[in-house]
Amino acid sequence: MKKNLFRFALLSVLAVMSFWSCEKDDICAENTPTTPLLILRFYDIADNDALKPVSSLFAYAIEDDDSLIPILGINEGNSDSLAIPLRTDQTTTRIALFRDHSVDENNNVFGNRETLSLNYSPEDVYVSRACGFKTVFKGLLLNVEQDGDNWILNSEVVINDVESQNQAHVQVFH
Repeated sequence: MKKNLFRFALLSVLAVMSFWSCEKDDICAENTPTTPLLILRFYDIADNDALKPVSSLFAYAIEDDDSLIPILGINEGNSDSLAIPLRTDQTTTRIALFRDHSVDENNNVFGNRETLSLNYSPEDVYVSRACGFKTVFKGLLLNVEQDGDNWILNSEVVINDVESQNQAHVQVFH
């Protein structure tokens, strides 16, 4: 009986010690900042302070072989802003934005396409032991390719370093 009581006491002490040995840094809090998304806001070209939704807006990432990959989490619709993930493994991300977007039964994409090239320097930043690293993007530059039927009439990078997603980084005028 004494042996069983001793074993129970020893196991209880070890269990309590294992719970106390966890540190706050062992769990990454849900509200911890992670790699930020690039925020695009769309404005009226006639009134640069007025937000203007883009009809049937949809975004695709352009791969190295020029294939289009739908950006997950972006729903087709009339939107005055987009949150776009940037590539962390390269210094350039190419995006195709479609106004009046549609897709036929053969997955052919239609609409007025604009191609944006975003150049930057990715930089890994240590967050914590539990969360690891996040990537921030320094020196953001934007180029809108001219194709003769541009619906994006002007654009401006307003925040050059993408370190958070609390405000717009790029203003797009159409």
